[in-house]
This record gives sequence, C-alpha cells and structure tokens, in this order.
Amino acid sequence: MFFEPLDQFFIFRVLKGCSSRFFNIDNVSLIVILNFVVIILWVMIPWFSTNLKNWNKNEVILFLILVFLKNIVHENINMKNKNFLTYLLLLFLFILISNLVCMIPFALTVTSYLIVSFFFSLVTFLGLNWIGMLYNGASIWRLFLPEGIPLAISVGLVAIEFISYTSKVLSLSIRLFANMMSGHTLLKILISFAWTIIWFGFAFSFVAILPTTVVFLTTGLEFVIAGLQAYVYIILVSIYLNDLINLH
Repeated sequence: MFFEPLDQFFIFRVLKGCSSRFFNIDNVSLIVILNFVVIILWVMIPWFSTNLKNWNKNEVILFLILVFLKNIVHENINMKNKNFLTYLLLLFLFILISNLVCMIPFALTVTSYLIVSFFFSLVTFLGLNWIGMLYNGASIWRLFLPEGIPLAISVGLVAIEFISYTSKVLSLSIRLFANMMSGHTLLKILISFAWTIIWFGFAFSFVAILPTTVVFLTTGLEFVIAGLQAYVYIILVSIYLNDLINLH
C-alpha cells in the first residue's frame, strides 16, 4: 500500500534472493520487459491470419493503428519509402501500452521515470541521425550552418543550433515523463483526500462527493493523455526525421 503520492514511483528489486547481478531485476525493468513481450506477441498475431474476415478484434485494432501511423508518416515525412514504419509502430505501441497499463490500480508507470523516457528518446534520436546520414551523407551538417551565413557569426550560430538540436532528446523525454508523473501524482493526492474524508465517518461522506467526482474525471482525462502522449511523441519523431531527411 502506498502512503505518499511519490511512493508509487519507488524502485525495488523483484529478485532479491538471487546472488547474481545479472538476475537482479527491479520492478521497472520487469514491467518494460513484459510490455515488450505483449507488443511482440500482439504484432505477430496478424502473421498467422492472412484472411481479414478471420481476424479478431485485436488484429483489427492493430491494423487500424498501423494505418493511423502510416497516415502520420505520410503527412509529416516527405518521402515515398517508409522502411522505418515498423520502428515507429513498436515505439508507439510501447508508449501507448505503458501509459494504459499504468491506469490499472497499483500498476507501475514506467513512462513516468525520466531514465526510461530518456533512454528511448536517446536511442530514437541516434537512430534518426543515422538515417539522416544515410540519406544525405556529409550534407547533414547543413542543419547547423546554412549556406550564405557570414563567417563572423558562423561559430556562434553553429553552437546555438547544436544546443537547440541536441535539446530535442530532452524535449521528447521530459514531455512524456512530466505529463505521466504529474498526472498520477495528482490522482494519488485526490484519492487520498477523498478517502481521508470518508474515513472520518458517515457524516462526512457527502463531503467526499466532490473530490470523488474529480477523481473519476481526472481518471478519464488520464486515459486521454495516455493516448495523446503516444500520438504527440510519434508526431515529433516524424517531424524530426523529416528535418533530417530533407534538411529543413
């Protein structure tokens, strides 16, 4: 049971009795692994169903998500070849499932940990740069120093552009981490407040109607934010990738 709003983010080892460091898995790592297992199994399901009429609702949902992401990529990336759509699909599903799993009572919110969101943002950022170098080669440095810039201000401009460019990693990670952590902290505070009022006795129970209503409304808002954060994350990744491919 959690007594403080931030206790829900406490990290502890799941396998405490194991002497080997390799198997000392904490609760965050365990949830991340389980989320990936669910995603991989979910993505592999349509491979065994070639006839759309035989698809179940989970396969149809996955197909709709794939079409949805394909439209996002088509609108934000000006190129015909979409070889990286698979990675965007896995990234979107991981963020979405991680955000939705945390809505289960006493479940862990892995996307509310800065180290987790920063890791995936850093890997994605490095992958985007690798794709940009494959498409443009050395011309990718034009992002930091556009043509026609006077030499006198080129050094300062390169430094400013480099800081702005690398800050995209923090922008991706902090946006996801801050929204999920703040939302669940607020939910915990509201639930504790409503429960405390009810605990004082039946005479004060009617007072808890307002905070309880706010809890239900905030929970619904958190479901919306869970999907919205995954959507915004993929939108930003697509925009960053378009800038690297087309050198905007």
